[in-house]
Amino acid sequence: IETIPLHLPFGSPFQIAAAKRDFLELLIVRVHTDQGVYGIGETQAWRRQGSAELLPNLMHSIHDQFAPQLIGRSPFQINAIMHDLNQTLYGSLYAQAAIGDALYDLVGKFLNVPIHALLGGKCRDTVRVGAVLSMKPTVEELVEAAQGFFDRGFRHLGLKIGIDPVADLRNAKALRDRFGDDI
Repeated sequence: IETIPLHLPFGSPFQIAAAKRDFLELLIVRVHTDQGVYGIGETQAWRRQGSAELLPNLMHSIHDQFAPQLIGRSPFQINAIMHDLNQTLYGSLYAQAAIGDALYDLVGKFLNVPIHALLGGKCRDTVRVGAVLSMKPTVEELVEAAQGFFDRGFRHLGLKIGIDPVADLRNAKALRDRFGDDI
């Protein structure tokens, strides 16, 4: 099991109701097999949605708690492995997600099929990608940030809200006035 921690600075601070962040911490996980094939998973280290899985904690959980349970097992035992990981460290969803993704990647590589084939099949040919807007001090700054994403082709924008309901509605209206119903 290999972990690769990444500390990625934002171009400008990212503000949501609960916190302001200057960076994003990610963890890349590679699960290697004795046959020279490896699968890749990824997770974020961010205090949100009930999680406090910070980067050092994620690495510790994966190396000290999960790795011993993975050694010698077939990546094709995904359900059993994930069950055992949850039993070992209940609620460690972000650490488990990286391992689960890596296992699916491994199985897909061994079978030479895309992961969607392992998860019930392909549902669509394209996927809309969205951008999440950080909270800004003024409506004008928010609209300018949205314009940047719009100019790059994004048509789905998530608006972070939660500090001031009146300002939240004003911001949403400003975005709808600028971009209409095409977003």
